[in-house]
Amino acid sequence: MKITKKIMILLAIGGFSCVLHNIPISAGNLYLDIHFVENMLFSRYGVDVYLDDEYIDTIPHGVNYTKLLENIDEGQHEICFESEEDFDVAGTEEFTSGENTTFQSTIYAYSDRIDIENVKLIDNTDLASISVPDLSGEILSHAKKVLADSGFAAVEAEADTGSIWDDDNWIVLSQNIEKGTTVDKNEKIILTCEKTKKHLEDRIIGLNIVEASEKAKDLSFDVVFVNNLNDDRMDKRIDSMDDQEKRNWKAVSIDPDSYGKRKAFIELLYYGEKKVPDVKEESLYRALSILANDDFSNIKYTSVEDKSVWDTSNWKVIDQSIEPGTTVKADSEIELFVKSYASIEKEGKSENDLKTTNEKSPSAAIPAQKMNTITINEKGAGRLASGG
Repeated sequence: MKITKKIMILLAIGGFSCVLHNIPISAGNLYLDIHFVENMLFSRYGVDVYLDDEYIDTIPHGVNYTKLLENIDEGQHEICFESEEDFDVAGTEEFTSGENTTFQSTIYAYSDRIDIENVKLIDNTDLASISVPDLSGEILSHAKKVLADSGFAAVEAEADTGSIWDDDNWIVLSQNIEKGTTVDKNEKIILTCEKTKKHLEDRIIGLNIVEASEKAKDLSFDVVFVNNLNDDRMDKRIDSMDDQEKRNWKAVSIDPDSYGKRKAFIELLYYGEKKVPDVKEESLYRALSILANDDFSNIKYTSVEDKSVWDTSNWKVIDQSIEPGTTVKADSEIELFVKSYASIEKEGKSENDLKTTNEKSPSAAIPAQKMNTITINEKGAGRLASGG
């Protein structure tokens, strides 16, 4: 509200006084917005602020300061910043204020003076009363930008657990000042955050495609669905599914975009029923690929030898725990029993060596019921056994 003051001018003549004229003077609001640059070692004194020789306030060293002054006469003014330790160390600036004026400046404290720089006059006092936006659910880097663009200068972020290193990887859970509240630009706004990955996992993991899509939309996230078993994108496959089929796929992992975008990759597994394929005689590598392509996710393999399986391409499936053609849930455990190709090749050579020995032996002419039989021990070596 604009306030008008009147100054009465008196004229004294011969001991009599009379009103000569009432002069109206307008008064408005003046908003001081001071950035005080902090010194690391020396001249770390506070500063007293005076407007037209009238004390206003004291600014602690290095603290950004704002204050709304009301009923300030429009026109010429002088602002003075004076060391609270030595009134001879000071700096002054003249300016003209209007109905609503913001005086912005940066001050630097030295041992012998105070410099006033970057003076800017703005024809409003909007920064004295800014509406706090709703930041819940925003990525922290974006939330900070929104606040900075609105004029807020004192913003802090704290983690619900751990420490915040990259603002792009955190999401705002709550804020200390309710949305819609109007406050000064230097009012401290504290944003409580949690990792974006955890935020999404708590709300999406375990949901099927239909539910996960709806929840991601509610959270304002774009999503890309990926098959957890082979990392293939599932866009086209999902387009051909009916709702029942979509409900058989569930989110098991989620990775948000690491560049502050509202985008996430959701990994899916199938929990519907499937017929188990026949993977006997296949290499373990190919068997695992066949099962993954058929959406079976709970596969284990066991060596029938006293060896560990490292390279799956060097092992052969000789049996499987669930018979081919059996219909089971895709997350049912399927165990593959494997043997190394090296052992199989070694056994084959041993059999061939024994066959060659028999063909050259005179006993080959003896009738079968009288022959010595050949058995193979675990190491593939031949030994004679008496037959009767």
